[in-house]
Formats: sequence, C-alpha cells, structure tokens
Amino acid sequence: MKMSNAEVMKKITLLNNEKDELRRREIQTNYIQYPSSEDKKQALEGNDYDYYKTTEMIAEIDKQIIYLKGKLAYANATVMVDGYDLTIGQCLVKLGQLNDAIERYDSLRGQKQKSSMVASTGIVTYTEYLYNIAESKEIYKKLVEEKASLQVAVDRVNLLNEIEI
Repeated sequence: MKMSNAEVMKKITLLNNEKDELRRREIQTNYIQYPSSEDKKQALEGNDYDYYKTTEMIAEIDKQIIYLKGKLAYANATVMVDGYDLTIGQCLVKLGQLNDAIERYDSLRGQKQKSSMVASTGIVTYTEYLYNIAESKEIYKKLVEEKASLQVAVDRVNLLNEIEI
C-alpha cells in the first residue's frame, strides 16, 4: 500500500491520539473504590480495565509509529524538493533557519534610523543605529517570501510523494 508523506504524518498523529486516549482511559479506570470488602465484587463488575491488554495495545501503537516514522525519515532524507537542491529534511532545517532570520530582521526593521530625546535637564541624547534600516526591511520581506515559497514546495512534495507502507 502506498501513502503520501502527508497521509503518513496524519496517520502518525492519529496513532498518537489513539495512544493518548488509551492513557486517559487507563487513568480513569485503573482503580476501583468501594466502601467495604463485601462491595468489591460489585465495584469490579463495572470496570473493564485490563493492565496487560492496555500495555499490549500501547506497545502495538508504538511499534506502528516507529515503522511509519522510519519510512517518513527515509523519505525526508532522500526525496528532493523541486526548485531547491535540497531534500525534504534539509528544507525543514532551512525553514527553521529562515524563521530565525525572520525573527532577527523583524526586530531590526522596527527601529528608526536616528532619533533624539531631550532629558528633563535639557540635555539632548541622540540614538543612531549602525545599519541600514531600509535594507533590513527589504531583507525581511525577501525572507518571508522565501519561507512561503519553500513551505509551499515542501507541502507539495509531502502531498505528491508516495511511500510504500
């Protein structure tokens, strides 16, 4: 059976959700309360918790997740992204780097090139930034566009590339 990278990622998410639900249910049902030892049997009748079955089910889900993540990791390491000389995995690293650069330039672009302030004593203090703020605004804009373009390219590959499962 073949699945797209996106379908594999969705399946992993669903499996993790299923495991979380098993754990939540376990926390709610892994005990009984009763007022006296005579009432223990009645308290057990309404509880279907099985420690071994739950452990087995979680282990099976983990096994499936490991398998799918391995297949996805292999695809990420080998499948090239159109328009970029990078694999999916390398593009993901590049996206992280772009996010860091965008954050930096977002801060840099928000300044005023030169300003002055008059203190209550009448003394004027000047502040001047030692880089070209207009240029930092342009770089910011280009980085945002590059990130969007790269993200679309990665999304396209994740939708179109198929992995044998």
